[in-house]
Amino acid sequence: MYRFLTTARGQLIALLILVGAAQFPLVMSPDRFSFAGDVDWTLGYLEMVRRSVLEFFEFPFWGAWNHGGVPLFANPQITIFGLEFPCLLLFGTWYGWRVAIYLYMLFGTAGMFLFLRGCTRNPAACFWGAAIFGMSSCIALHSMVGHPGMTCITFLPWLLYFEQRINRGARYAVGLGIFTGLMFNQSLHYLTLVNCAVMAVLGLELSWRFRRQLRYWLLVTLAVCVAAALSGYRVMQTLDYLASFPREMEELLSIPAGTLIAGLIRPFVPITTPVVRSGRLGLQWHEIGSYVGILAVGFFLFSLVRERRWYHWGALIAVVLILDSTSKFLPGYWLRQIPPFTSFFVITRWRFLLVFFLATGAAVGLARCLRQFPKYRKILLMVPILSCAAMAANLWHIYLANGEWMSEKSLLASYRQMPLQPRLVTVVAPEISYYVATRKNLDNLIGYEAVQGYFHHSHFACLPAGHPEYRGEFYSWSGAAELTGWSPNRIDFQTPVPDRVRINQNPGNGWRNERGELLFPEYREFEEAKPFFVDVPAGSGFFYYLPRRHEAGLLLTFCALGAGLLLWSYLRSGECSRRRSK
Repeated sequence: MYRFLTTARGQLIALLILVGAAQFPLVMSPDRFSFAGDVDWTLGYLEMVRRSVLEFFEFPFWGAWNHGGVPLFANPQITIFGLEFPCLLLFGTWYGWRVAIYLYMLFGTAGMFLFLRGCTRNPAACFWGAAIFGMSSCIALHSMVGHPGMTCITFLPWLLYFEQRINRGARYAVGLGIFTGLMFNQSLHYLTLVNCAVMAVLGLELSWRFRRQLRYWLLVTLAVCVAAALSGYRVMQTLDYLASFPREMEELLSIPAGTLIAGLIRPFVPITTPVVRSGRLGLQWHEIGSYVGILAVGFFLFSLVRERRWYHWGALIAVVLILDSTSKFLPGYWLRQIPPFTSFFVITRWRFLLVFFLATGAAVGLARCLRQFPKYRKILLMVPILSCAAMAANLWHIYLANGEWMSEKSLLASYRQMPLQPRLVTVVAPEISYYVATRKNLDNLIGYEAVQGYFHHSHFACLPAGHPEYRGEFYSWSGAAELTGWSPNRIDFQTPVPDRVRINQNPGNGWRNERGELLFPEYREFEEAKPFFVDVPAGSGFFYYLPRRHEAGLLLTFCALGAGLLLWSYLRSGECSRRRSK
């Protein structure tokens, strides 16, 4: 066993067992979850994904159960091509989302361990640095309040690992393209921008170093093609969605330095602890908590003693960006003026990047101490043990001592009087949760839609059940047309004479008739204030939803795939020729 633990594989397995045990409370009880914050909203959207696939056998393009009907696949915070999707199908929405977050944590920890092996050869240091990354409180706190996009940071070590080695061969370029594509498919949110910013800085340095090597540029092109083949379709649809709803946040924020330090070294803080208030918005502990412990911070500072490396400068920049976006003398203010960072109100998201740099520096600092002070090796090796124990205890506190835990059965039972509907019925009921509304086959008309910002007030053209003019989710002006089939993406009907029909959902620029023609090409992705009227000819017909950039997205995917295959073949043949010549 000892010999096995001295190998990289054994150390990685031990690391995953440790992090898996520390994160275990997240998945230890399948029938309950905290309903603090945005958990309800997230579960409602993921339930729309699950129902679309399992009950209607359709790709989840359109979410018919929230806000009068909104794009689902194009939503930047909803994952279809990622770990979330198979977990939803296998374990259900309530439990599957947590299993997916759990797997992302293990995935990120493994990537950090692999990445750190390129920063230091000391196995204990690599182990500790990866444990810091996998057991810091950032993702745990946001998971408890329902922010799935924060798991995007787990891609960063994998991305940097492959990007640093891209000039070594085509397999590293393909690896970089695959993980970049997976990241874009997982989320196009704050931390996607953070990861891309780090990759861009490293890419500039590599491009300058290898600027005269044609092979390097071909490998970069290969990585871009692979990423575009995997995620170009998703990126195109989401960017089209965000073009309609850019969500520009005007609020600027300043965080006291002491608060940031407390977030790094203070454990066992309740999630609801107030942190800072900006206008109408107040931040709680989950927006600043990033516990790594005073030992990790201390060894990071020790790594600064003799040399300044890229992760030191990265930590400094992250701190500056976290602390202030109000002063015109600091970069945080000017960065907020550049699209898409204009949506970046919660500047504390940069602390995920700070934790990555701290973990890297702490690992290097420990390795240096072990090298410089061999007499104290046993004492120094107690540092990772104590640090990991403290981080694990803090995680268990977050998962078990914060927020109100509620069972799914109890939640659904509280709405037992609400009947299941044969098809969608629009309701105005603020007391009905998003998740319950979707499970009960109801469109929660007042449902919050994040892309419109925090304080958007909608004026719906949809009619709730009980309204004097409500005549169903589908009805005709003359009474001739009849609904013959309903699903989230498609509405079938028949009429003996030409008629005008109304669909009690939001119209959008992706809705089409049976000939594939766009019904509302001049509309945004959805228009809650405009009625969904369509004039139909006699006979059977249908409307269906397909993103207006669908054909362009497919073209991009196939072109990128073809170009990537050609480049792969060319580069691999060149590598094989070089190996034979040796």
